[in-house]
Amino acid sequence: GSVENRWWQSRDYDRSSVQGAAELGVRLQQGERSFPRGQLRGAHLRGYRLWGVDLRGADLRGTDLAQAGLYHSHLQGADLRFANLSRANLHRADLSEADLRLATLSEAKLWQVCGVRVDLRGANLRGTVLVGADLRESDLRGCDLEGADLRFASLVAAHFDPTTRFSPSFDPYRAGMQLTLAQRSDPYP
Repeated sequence: GSVENRWWQSRDYDRSSVQGAAELGVRLQQGERSFPRGQLRGAHLRGYRLWGVDLRGADLRGTDLAQAGLYHSHLQGADLRFANLSRANLHRADLSEADLRLATLSEAKLWQVCGVRVDLRGANLRGTVLVGADLRESDLRGCDLEGADLRFASLVAAHFDPTTRFSPSFDPYRAGMQLTLAQRSDPYP
């Protein structure tokens, strides 16, 4: 096999796992779409088309996914702390129980995203489209949601705190959100 395909020859290779952006790119070109528990920490995936890709439980900490196409992708339980998802398209993606603490999602498109129990503490969601998003029981403490489009979004039992920023016309109590005060000195452990 070629140098790009040597990982296929390893006896210890888990075909569903992926190690790095180069391997991901090659395997996407070969038509693969399933990479649960992939190790893509810090990868540069800006503008990648990852439509319908399965990255459940993947390590995507600090990954640059700006302007990436993640339409209908499966990111349940993925670690996206500090990831850059600005202007990314996550329409109908599943982010349930994902960790997006301190991630940048400014101007991202999250129409009808499933984000039940997602951790968005300290995330930048300024100008993000969240129309029809399901963010029930999510943690939005410290988020910047100024200018975010929250029409038809489900925020029942989602947590916010005094540092969460909303557009002036948005009422978190009317949306069914819960005021939750930090119990530790570090609000985003």
